[in-house]
Amino acid sequence: MNAKKHVFSLFTLRCLLVGLITFMFSAHAMAASHPNMYLNQAEIDAIKSKVHGNVEPWKSAYDEVISAADAALNQSLLSVTFTTVEGGNTSSRYFTESPYCGWPDGCRDGQINPNADRDDYTSAIKLGSSVRDLGLAYAFTGQAKYANKAIDFIRAWSLDSTTRMRPIPGSRIETYITMPGYFYGADLIWNYEGWDSAEKEGFRSWVKAMGDYFYERGEGRNNFANWRIVMLASAGALLDESRYLIHAESEWKRILKFQVKGAGSVDAGELGQESGRTRGLHYSLYAINAMIQGAEILRHQNNVNLYEYIDPDTRGSLELALDWVTPYAINPDSWPDEQITTITQNDSMALFELAYSHYQKPSYLDVINRWGRPMYEIRTMGFNTLTHGNSFELSVTATPPSITTQPESVTVTEGEDASFSIAVIGSAPL
Repeated sequence: MNAKKHVFSLFTLRCLLVGLITFMFSAHAMAASHPNMYLNQAEIDAIKSKVHGNVEPWKSAYDEVISAADAALNQSLLSVTFTTVEGGNTSSRYFTESPYCGWPDGCRDGQINPNADRDDYTSAIKLGSSVRDLGLAYAFTGQAKYANKAIDFIRAWSLDSTTRMRPIPGSRIETYITMPGYFYGADLIWNYEGWDSAEKEGFRSWVKAMGDYFYERGEGRNNFANWRIVMLASAGALLDESRYLIHAESEWKRILKFQVKGAGSVDAGELGQESGRTRGLHYSLYAINAMIQGAEILRHQNNVNLYEYIDPDTRGSLELALDWVTPYAINPDSWPDEQITTITQNDSMALFELAYSHYQKPSYLDVINRWGRPMYEIRTMGFNTLTHGNSFELSVTATPPSITTQPESVTVTEGEDASFSIAVIGSAPL
């Protein structure tokens, strides 16, 4: 009996492929996408073009990121169990409350407590920066070595039963300023095919346990509250947890009422919770840094625009706070009150990369020029001159997929496989 021949219609195949790709793209648009915390793939691709073209300041900032990531490749694994803190169960010990406020005569505003430099806290700082740097290097190079090392850190810190951190922490502010960088790095490697799905799901559960813990614990009105928003927003972006994201937006707006004096006040824009302190300029920049990071994360989630939000009662806004602090960021000596520490670029000056990127105000660029690029956000974002020095035109809207090379018709014997190939362009993932 002669074998039957089947001719696949090119027209029919095209219809099926276009329909399938359209469905895939639509489904992707409705689901969580990664990376999408501080950067999405369209932004990464636009920045890559600057780096590949040796355009400054992106090329120099990129070199700094790769150098930091290469150093992280040689960083030993980190764990809260590798500490010298006395007492407690080493498998679950985490940041203790007392060192944050442990001066013999009680807390003194602005004073730095030397006892706070504990092994568990310094390890968390290294963890956040290392995983973030590795994630950025993977996002911009695609090299598996960076993603694999980041996964090693995640496994030791969050998953391994002998070394993992119990995700119910003690000290709040220490958690808020170290975990977002950790989550940022994980977001950047989320689509890496070499990440075991079971381990990824275990990490998701770990992050959610922490998110749920802090979701239930409000933090008042000062910088603690600002940084809690960054932690919840970053966890929400990583997990696609709308509950965290909605709460973070609500809290961002609530705190603005107390933080930023409105346009009708004598000192419009002044941060009422921070500016009168013995390190008032440092803490004002510190709080605004968290405000703008929260706004940037939420910008990538459901197109929330807090950059332009104005409180209906106080008329306070992020821009008003930025305008108020900018002259002091350019000239810290002009701050009206005596300060007990010297201001440096590490005092959150990198927030002006985000500020200038959005508002394009020359005064914000003056701050950047005053302190020099590449700007480095020490707590969470790293060299954000690379990621947010985007004064170039950049569309953050994903490009729909389209077929550039059509498949060809093929005739095969019944029972055999028929293979087709196409070329497609569009914003990843397709």
